[in-house]
Parts: sequence; C-alpha cells; structure tokens
Amino acid sequence: EAGKIASKSFALCFSYSPVVDRDGSQAGQLTLGGADKRLHTSPMIYAENYDKTGWYSIYVTAIYLKYKKDDEDEPSIVKLDMSMKKFNSHGIILDSGTTESFLPSMMNDPFQEAFMKLMDVKFEESVQKESDIQNYPTILLQLKAARVVSDDELMDENDNPLEGLAGVLDLEHTNDVVLEVTPENYMKYRKKNNVYSNAFHMSESSGFGVIGANVMSDHDILFDVENHRVGFAKSNCEYVD
Repeated sequence: EAGKIASKSFALCFSYSPVVDRDGSQAGQLTLGGADKRLHTSPMIYAENYDKTGWYSIYVTAIYLKYKKDDEDEPSIVKLDMSMKKFNSHGIILDSGTTESFLPSMMNDPFQEAFMKLMDVKFEESVQKESDIQNYPTILLQLKAARVVSDDELMDENDNPLEGLAGVLDLEHTNDVVLEVTPENYMKYRKKNNVYSNAFHMSESSGFGVIGANVMSDHDILFDVENHRVGFAKSNCEYVD
C-alpha cells in the first residue's frame, strides 16, 4: 500500500550446495517486488499456482528421465507411466522451507521402471563417490502452464519458444514449464555418513507432495501473488556484469 515495491511478488534464488551440513552453506538471493533478471541464465517461464490460500501449489503434467549416453548424439527421454490425475489429487506444493523433496509413493514403481529402461541398471539410493552420480539421469518435471501469460513470456524476439517450455516434448501442452532436476540436486552428499544419497523421496503414502529446496536450487523462482503463478529461470544466483 505504501508503494515501496513494484508488485505483490517476491523471488527466491537458491544456489547449488553439494554438501548437506548443519553448519549451513551459501544460500542465494531474495528479491522483493519481482525478479532480478541480472541473476538469470535463461528466460523466466511460468507455471500456474493452484492454491489461493497461502501455499504455492503446482500441477505436475508429466515426469520424465533424461540421459545422454556416450554413443548417442541426443539424450534419450523416458516418460513415467502413471496416472497424473491421481498423482496430483492431494496436492503438490513448492516449499523452500523443506530441504528435500517428498513425492507421493505411487511414483516409486514407475520411477524404478523408467530408470531401468533408460539406464539398464537398478536405481541405487545411495552411492559412495561423486563420480557415481554422473551416471544418473536428470529428472524432468513438467508443470502446467500459467493462465496469465503474455506472448513475450512465451516467445523470444525471433518468435521461437523460450528455453524451458515443453515444446515438442508435449505437443498438446507446449507452454508447460519443464523443470530440470539434475543428479547433483537429488543425490546429496551426507557429510556424516560420507555418502551420496537420494533426496527425491517417493515415499508419501498420504498422496501429498512437497517439492523442496533441493529441486528449487539453481533457479530463481518468482512467486507472483497477483497473477497466481510461479516463474522459473535458471540461475547460479550470482550477479554478473
């Protein structure tokens, strides 16, 4: 009301931390009144916020695993075979206060099957060496597109779809957001046990899901209250000249 910020929105930029430590680590940036494009390494793209009561709730349209083998020119992508209506039925929220991510348990078997199909090995939830996680795929979360979005928030100056939109991945939902979760962000180093272990838990029997800070890392995320949407831009959360 005092006009001190441009809009009713804020952005959180979480920098990647390879180590989980109770002593803390570098966090990132907080921007009030919008997002700071100086932090971005990709355009900001927008998903719908479905919860109007205080949470930030997104709808996951599809989930994929992506990996490029040494003998391949392009990465292979495998889609998880499951009911997305059921997956979203109890709500999936974004919560920066939750360090790791906790998704509905119904995802576990389809994830294991897709992992085996793509990688020809079983998904191991714990490994000893950092080099081991380089042999893990990237998880792609496809999020339903925001309703309030302008043409220049979908296309670049050459009328090409912005980086990060679903595009040919899903020709029926080309404007959906595809959020990349790299192995570094879902296989976290545990200093106490000296291992890298899974931080993308598919364990919630209630069906409720939380996308936590580990998935939000390496992005500047705009919480646009006025337009009921959430924006995502890739970022290392450092200012560039």
